[in-house]
Amino acid sequence: MRIDPGIGFSPEHLPRVVPNNEKRLAVVVASGMVLKRSSWSKVEEMSAAVYERMPSARPKRAANLAGNLTKTSYRLLDVAPPEQKTCTHCAVLRQTEYYSCNHCASSGKILHAVMHYVTETPVPVRKIFSPAMPHDVKLSTSRVLAQIQSLPDCLLVNSDGGGRDSPYRSKREAPSFHGHLFGRAMSGAKKFLTRLERMPTAVQFEVRLFAWPILLFDSRATEWSGTLAMFLLPDGRACLTGSGSG
Repeated sequence: MRIDPGIGFSPEHLPRVVPNNEKRLAVVVASGMVLKRSSWSKVEEMSAAVYERMPSARPKRAANLAGNLTKTSYRLLDVAPPEQKTCTHCAVLRQTEYYSCNHCASSGKILHAVMHYVTETPVPVRKIFSPAMPHDVKLSTSRVLAQIQSLPDCLLVNSDGGGRDSPYRSKREAPSFHGHLFGRAMSGAKKFLTRLERMPTAVQFEVRLFAWPILLFDSRATEWSGTLAMFLLPDGRACLTGSGSG
């Protein structure tokens, strides 16, 4: 068993714990990747020939973020047509008897075009959404779950109630996962996914939801009083977190 000490709880308190008032709850873990885009723009001078060679479309991205895990940078022209102006380089070169302007190909005219410099960065996401439980227990439980590298697929759930192990068995029942109640955890996860969809800098995301069953119980013995949370880790060990006094 792994014991994760919390506020007022340490391994030596365990023999004095008298569990009661058991609650079966489920924490929702949102895990995945978000592709974020940042950009800046500036007006650049270029000849018509150079303008024709400039990219005007974004490069193709992988269909899923699993194949697009590197930071990429690129530039592209604005959709607005460029302005034609007098070449500022020629104004200097014409002071000599012979001049050949590479900037405008000696045409005397130059294009002012808006160029966008774009950076797309994949960012790992791991968010923990808990049902109602004491704040200190929630923090210690979230700390443990956030450190787990690989989440088991058997705990996958869908926020819309479809797919395997759906938390919504009927409208009359409280949302649960194999008898463990989500409480407000699933609604928090759904709001998080909605925020990702509306985030202007998030151009693509792949985030999956996992239900993590937790056994929450109180101890009201005179030796030690508080709340404990017990759950399993992917390697089969049990983890115990708690908060109390005694």
